[in-house]
Amino acid sequence: MEIVSSLRLTSTCDTFLWLAREFTGYVCADARQLGVRDESIDLIVALGLFWGVTSDQSGKHDSWLTVLHECRRVLRRNQSMFVSNSAVRESVAVFRALCNDAGFQEDRLVEDAVGATDPRYLMVLR
Repeated sequence: MEIVSSLRLTSTCDTFLWLAREFTGYVCADARQLGVRDESIDLIVALGLFWGVTSDQSGKHDSWLTVLHECRRVLRRNQSMFVSNSAVRESVAVFRALCNDAGFQEDRLVEDAVGATDPRYLMVLR
């Protein structure tokens, strides 16, 4: 394996896409319907994913729940999904309830209060 000594990437998303292409298989698809077999994915990293999930007539949370159900469907048993709210700013309590409804259990929570009105967190789900 060749080690890259100099690499310029424009964002964190670019970094993850580069890593996925170089070292693993990856899927680029509609998060509501990934088009892969049940329990076929070892890890899901969803940083900023829910910012891009548009609300439909049923509302934002129903759309998020659809995505969470799809992630639960494709994730292998006892594997992890990393979720960050850095772009969405939804409360931990609301997002935790949605994750539970989709069949996830919270494994770990890291909170970073930038300010009282701007809480951020990273949640690890199984």
